[in-house]
Amino acid sequence: VRIGERSVVIYSVHLGSPLGTGGGARREQAEALRDDAARLDEPVLLAGDFNSKGIGELFVAAGYAWPTRAIGRTVGLFSFDHVFARGLAPAGSPSAGVAREAKGASDHRPVWATLRWAVVKASATTIAENLKKAHGLFPAGSGGGESRAKPEIWTDAAGFDKQMKEAQA
Repeated sequence: VRIGERSVVIYSVHLGSPLGTGGGARREQAEALRDDAARLDEPVLLAGDFNSKGIGELFVAAGYAWPTRAIGRTVGLFSFDHVFARGLAPAGSPSAGVAREAKGASDHRPVWATLRWAVVKASATTIAENLKKAHGLFPAGSGGGESRAKPEIWTDAAGFDKQMKEAQA
């Protein structure tokens, strides 16, 4: 789906029912979704009937936000319907909920989430790229003159080199 100049890959999910599919098979279905989405660079939204709440930890471990984790029941006594987002972050307060008034369309209540573009990954990438460039800005013998740089960059070059390498790791 294109939103302005950006794309989001959306998966509409309906994993196997607890009455016809065991927990192991549902986990395999969820792993297939996770693995398919892992190949994508775009933000990803997985939303729908997961027929399990516990399966959510699989997506959290893969770096997904889970805005619907604590929304409560969506079908009978269970919380089976969820939204997971990668590259998108929960926005607003509340950022997710259940449309409890929607009756008759399904045995499940619809869930919703308000999301915004996540900038953390892009910011981390920019910082990492700038760190690589920064070390070259302080070559041996370039100290002196007017500067806001710490004198230790030149007086303890080995310590500076070590800190730069650690920051880039």
